[in-house]
Amino acid sequence: MDEKNECIHMLKTIFIIIPLFTVSTVVAQNPSLLKLQKSKIFISDHLEYLEILNDTLLCSSLNSYADTAFYFFNNDTLCIGQTYRETDQTGTKEIERLYDYKMLKCTADTIILENIFRYFNKPDNWEDTLVLVNIEKQKEPVDNFRALKLDFFNPWSGEKKIIIDNKGRVTFIDTTTITLDRFLSPDRETKKQLFTGSFTPEEFIIFKNLLSRSLPSKLPPERNCPMDGAVSNFEIRLGARTITSTGCTLSRVHYILLDYLLGLDQNKGIVKKSELH
Repeated sequence: MDEKNECIHMLKTIFIIIPLFTVSTVVAQNPSLLKLQKSKIFISDHLEYLEILNDTLLCSSLNSYADTAFYFFNNDTLCIGQTYRETDQTGTKEIERLYDYKMLKCTADTIILENIFRYFNKPDNWEDTLVLVNIEKQKEPVDNFRALKLDFFNPWSGEKKIIIDNKGRVTFIDTTTITLDRFLSPDRETKKQLFTGSFTPEEFIIFKNLLSRSLPSKLPPERNCPMDGAVSNFEIRLGARTITSTGCTLSRVHYILLDYLLGLDQNKGIVKKSELH
């Protein structure tokens, strides 16, 4: 039985006995990967990502249905398995997916995988050989940070505008729109929150480190937007350079930055100077 068929056989077995799947099984097959890579985020040139969460789960873009999936090893092959339900005209059925990658290299800061795409047509930007590098080794310099502006719009919840300058001063404007009954009535209720303040020195360091790890130079100038998608428009000034990016879809590293910014109103590392509700 070749390795690919072995992975499929192992996947079917795991779907059946997953409650009995133990940590020792995974560790026995490849202890070095788990020991070196757990909790690290690895990014490729095209912003594919891989993060080992624990001994049985990972978070990655290598599995298309959802970020989180379980994994196991078959010799030098990383096998990622997912199961989900799909409904069509014939009814609802359970779909099993296996994504397997030959491990060509595995060190503390680099994972190289031979990418095998099993289903339908390969995406246009598919990387046949995935070179995934520890994001800590790819951080971009932000010592010359001057300003960040974010305009965020969600058609169901409203708008947020956030401005951060090179002194760590923050302006946060949240215009929340609540649709009372979007099916029966166009009536809406709007609530506005505005505050200004400053990062504590410690929090400003955290922000700049996160900005560095988000690889701002790789933000596309324009991003795709699905119907009713949440729009996030960035303007980031680093020295004489201005990075602008408009649209909806974000890679994981950029989404982590967005999530941090949208939560600034709850951030305890900001000293608020004025607030208006």
